[in-house]
Amino acid sequence: MDALQVTPHAGTALQNVKAILDGSEKMAKMIEDLLDTARIEGGQVTFEKEPLALNTLRTLIAAKFRQKHRFESQQMPDTRGAARTLCGPGSLKANSA
Repeated sequence: MDALQVTPHAGTALQNVKAILDGSEKMAKMIEDLLDTARIEGGQVTFEKEPLALNTLRTLIAAKFRQKHRFESQQMPDTRGAARTLCGPGSLKANSA
């Protein structure tokens, strides 16, 4: 990617390469998940039962959701009135053919 930084369209090319790399990583993860599913369905994976502290798991998951909600609330602009502004009375005109 260093060679891309000296080309005239370096910014765009670098963004495209990053997008391709991100997409390929996501695709590889999807393929791994599909292969895991096939192994499970084929009976090639064995599972062992273990005790599970369900309340602890629930508490951890709830904490993650609270943290994610706080982060997203700070990052997202307030758009509560946007739908009324964009789609209010008189904002859409019917096409007569």
